[in-house]
Amino acid sequence: MYLTFCVINNSTININMIKILQISDIHFHAFPGDDEDEYRNMRQKFLEDLDYVREHISPIDTILICGDIAFSGKKEEYDVARGFIKEILIKLTKDGKQPNVFTVPGNHDKDRSVYEETRYVLNKILTSDKSSDANVFINKIRKSENETLKILYAPLTEYNSFASDFSSIDDVAASIIKGESLESKKVTYSRTIGTLGDYTVSLHGLNSTLSSDRYDSSITDREKSHKLFLPKIAYNQVRTKNDIFVSVVHHPIEDFLINASNITEKFDNLYHIQLFGHIHKQSSMADSNIKIYSGALQPDEQDETDYFPVYNIITLDVVDSLLSVEIISRKWNGSQFEMYPKGAANHTISLAPKDTWSPDEKAKSATSKQEVFDMDNKYKIQKRFLDCELSKKKSVMKSFGFEYDKGKKEISNSLLFIESIEKDNKWSELSEKLKI
Repeated sequence: MYLTFCVINNSTININMIKILQISDIHFHAFPGDDEDEYRNMRQKFLEDLDYVREHISPIDTILICGDIAFSGKKEEYDVARGFIKEILIKLTKDGKQPNVFTVPGNHDKDRSVYEETRYVLNKILTSDKSSDANVFINKIRKSENETLKILYAPLTEYNSFASDFSSIDDVAASIIKGESLESKKVTYSRTIGTLGDYTVSLHGLNSTLSSDRYDSSITDREKSHKLFLPKIAYNQVRTKNDIFVSVVHHPIEDFLINASNITEKFDNLYHIQLFGHIHKQSSMADSNIKIYSGALQPDEQDETDYFPVYNIITLDVVDSLLSVEIISRKWNGSQFEMYPKGAANHTISLAPKDTWSPDEKAKSATSKQEVFDMDNKYKIQKRFLDCELSKKKSVMKSFGFEYDKGKKEISNSLLFIESIEKDNKWSELSEKLKI
């Protein structure tokens, strides 16, 4: 996130932008680069195009991959994907600053052969017409039946290993990797990706693949065909006036999820920006919120003119209480990437008025001194910490017992530390350390 200021008519306007690279549906096979790899030249041109992005569109803060990184959920495919992402990060690192990477799983990220027969029985429960029964079932196994929950997550083993490199797995997946109890763990992850003025922008990664199998929306076997289940607990979140929520989920809700109308209503009330993959076609639309369909970087349908490699650069900005979203699409024309006019768009939506309570009003509404402090100063404290030199950050982290992980990037350590401050409600202590 990069912050600048300009003055218009003697008034200072905050121009605070977050830049996101959005890609999806890469579908990596185990060994790309040979004569059967139709996309190897395209990927090289994509990496070369990122030179243009770095120098002319401005530095990228965050890379979002909207699912289907692999083709069949195999370890070898994710090994290839890791190498590709490494190349992307090299291209987009500017002035020593490297973007963060976040992912969500798609249907191709599952190894569907794992526990196939057992999962078929479980999926009959999850994909029944009674979504309430499915939600009761998920809540039950999340509290007590660890082995059943592990079976649902087992096809995502290699994906979760890959995603853990980028802090992109939910608490259930993380606990499975660590061998910890799964009781009441979250099935969604949330990460702060920056601030826009007084607003905190947070990313919410949701898993739409728990019930995904070979019969998803099957045309050839309509008797076994089914839509996908997304549990209510995945989007049971609290948003404040000072939040901007961004959701990332592989499958578009309307066409692929059970109980789509109710989920759409919840999403539209909760998430300002909604990002999707899966359908391989780039588009966007805006109403009370903004929906962006990423298209595919490596679509399977090479011979169809409707499908072509494409990626997006998304810019977020806030002026007053308006959130503006600019989408620049880059399309493969067969020899290079170029602007895709049909995919470019500018959308603006109104945000809830920011928290402007007076100190007296805050004091009356708060139940403790700490709560007043939180409402008034969290943003300032977080920004002050993120602006510190690395040596200062490490010193502050150490004083709170937070161990800096040399295997992770500076920004990843910083965000994890901020999350620990929020979890333990240590804002007052952090403020004192930073002398705010």
